Amino acid sequence: MIVVGVLLALAAEAAWAERSDRLREQELLADLLEEFQENEARLLSDIEQNRTARAAASLWVEVMLGEVAVSRDSIGPLFIAGASDARFDPVTGALRSLVDGGELQLIKNDDLRRALAGWPDLAAEARLTANSWDNQRQSLNPVVLALEPGQPLTSGEEVAVRLAAESTGRVNRQLEALVDRVHDIIALIQSEMSR
Repeated sequence: MIVVGVLLALAAEAAWAERSDRLREQELLADLLEEFQENEARLLSDIEQNRTARAAASLWVEVMLGEVAVSRDSIGPLFIAGASDARFDPVTGALRSLVDGGELQLIKNDDLRRALAGWPDLAAEARLTANSWDNQRQSLNPVVLALEPGQPLTSGEEVAVRLAAESTGRVNRQLEALVDRVHDIIALIQSEMSR
């Protein structure tokens, strides 16, 4: 009788612990869903800002190559607009809390757990790529800013002008890949929340 009582108590305790873990997982999933939806909104906003900057950068290239004429006062602001691309700054509070608090194991879905664990590296890689392009653009700035718009350019100057403008468009490719990854993570979270 005592053994049966102990086994029942252990089973009840295990069931209670499982229920507590499931409730905590649901709380974590709700926080993660909100965080990744915010990251999706930020990414989409950054992509749109970068498209606008890319258009300005392309127009600046045409001006510098003499293909399009604009007022002299417009060239500087056009260059600045072309260099005003966004840098994705992810929201990471809920995920960081989950990992730092040692609660990642509460997420039962293996695919979701792996995706969450890999997310910080993907976001950091996007930032490093953007910084790399920024560094390249900044190294070209002294050359391209000294050029006179519409004047004949050497082949090296033309390459510098095109490279300075090209960096804006390249960042978006990586951000678009991050949007796809965020969509995958959101779908996994929503699937787990509906169980």
